Amino acid sequence: MNELKKSIHDNANGLDYTLVNDHYLPNLTAAAPAEQHPTGRWGRLHKMYLKEQHPIRYNQLLLSGELSGYLAKLDKQAEEQLALTVQQMQESEGVTEALKAADQLEWVRRMNSICNRAEEIIKSELILYKEMPTMAVLKPMLKLALLPLLLAQWVGIFLTTFSTVLTNLLAGLFFFVALASRIMKLADGGEVLKMLITAFVVFVLPYITIAAIAKISFFAEELRDFLQS
Repeated sequence: MNELKKSIHDNANGLDYTLVNDHYLPNLTAAAPAEQHPTGRWGRLHKMYLKEQHPIRYNQLLLSGELSGYLAKLDKQAEEQLALTVQQMQESEGVTEALKAADQLEWVRRMNSICNRAEEIIKSELILYKEMPTMAVLKPMLKLALLPLLLAQWVGIFLTTFSTVLTNLLAGLFFFVALASRIMKLADGGEVLKMLITAFVVFVLPYITIAAIAKISFFAEELRDFLQS
């Protein structure tokens, strides 16, 4: 009996196999873990906010492997914005090094006030952002606007269903009258042309209506999806 090789290589898939208890097992190595980004206080706070208030967004970032990088980037942005805001507030309120040298306690008190206010600004604008209040008012109004759109959609479908046959017959009648009038010389060229134009307008009118109904239906569906999101 031939002794089995300790390891083999499969050219078909490019994998190496090792003999284990009379079975060849592929030499698989665990993928390198995704790069870990350090997350500061702002990133941790925003992570908690996403988990509680926007779980869908949080799961998307988590499953795509982008959560760590997203939080690290936000944390860095928040720290930079905080430093800039504190600097601007110091300049506007006259909290300078001269004040620090003259009255250190007053400088500390005013700096604490500036830092607290600046942090609240960062929280509200970057970390704990909320849906605009206008959306809470706008959505009920959009729901009311959706009703006439749906009504116009169904009324249009009902009318075009029955009118298409009638307008086609009417257009055909105008066409044959115009053709007969031309052959029998009962009308001049101008009158015949008017009848042909009338026949064409009557013929395409329901199809124009159908196209308009399709546009209304599309807009109504988009509006419904927006209200349900």
